[in-house]
Amino acid sequence: MARKRPPEEEENHERWLVSYADFITLLFAFFVVMYSVSSVNEGKYRVLSESLTTAFSPGGGSLSPIRLGTGGGAAGEAINPGQPDGKPMPFPTRPLIFQKHGKTEEEATAEEQLTEAREEIEALSGEVSKMLSRYIESDLVNIKQNDLWLEIEIRNRLLFDSGSARPAASARPILRQLAAYFAFVPNNIRVEGYTDNQPISTPLFPSNWELSSGRAAAVVRLLVQYGVQPERLMSVGYAEFRPVADNDSIEGRIRNRRVVIKLLAGEPAREEYDLRGLQALQSDYRGVDSG
Repeated sequence: MARKRPPEEEENHERWLVSYADFITLLFAFFVVMYSVSSVNEGKYRVLSESLTTAFSPGGGSLSPIRLGTGGGAAGEAINPGQPDGKPMPFPTRPLIFQKHGKTEEEATAEEQLTEAREEIEALSGEVSKMLSRYIESDLVNIKQNDLWLEIEIRNRLLFDSGSARPAASARPILRQLAAYFAFVPNNIRVEGYTDNQPISTPLFPSNWELSSGRAAAVVRLLVQYGVQPERLMSVGYAEFRPVADNDSIEGRIRNRRVVIKLLAGEPAREEYDLRGLQALQSDYRGVDSG
């Protein structure tokens, strides 16, 4: 009697799935490794790219610093809105103050610090004057300087409407342009508000003290909004008590309504500024006492 053969096993037609799954897993691991290797720091890549471009371009040239931190723009981007004529705004290329000769601020003597401050202000004055040439020619901005700070005097009609501390639409382009520049220089910034001698009495501004202080604070707030570090800024209002022209004429009152942005050249400027302010207060006190 013939033995009964066992039933044949059915052929497994899905065995290829095991190899396919292994292949997909290896492919996934390969792409993960490739991605991790190819991921670069965008800021460092931009610096390298700019360096290579400058090195191999005819004539060479100095590099404009590239901001790698965060600010008014996206992370790793430098805010460069350009000048009113459409040309790129010149960012400073010099080293920070007191580091030009390889010395720290503590190592430098007082004379060296003052020399550095003078050179710093000269460089700042040239750069800011070039950047704001359109406004200067239109008599909307005036640039002044001494050995320790640079003054950017902005006419009030460019910044605020009459009796208001809310920045006008015309104020934003110039303040955005200044903020983009300030983000690349280390200097502390003092914003001062001034008015004419015409009295004001509103619920929001009982006197010119509140109006001038509010305008200075509004400028500071916009500079911070556009990327300037707030710890570098200070604001103060002088009302009508520090005129630069005669308040008896319309032209004089127009000149007196202004905001002044001062770039201080390091620690000597801050100390000298505080000293001069104290001397002015003492002088005013002596004048009141003798009267």
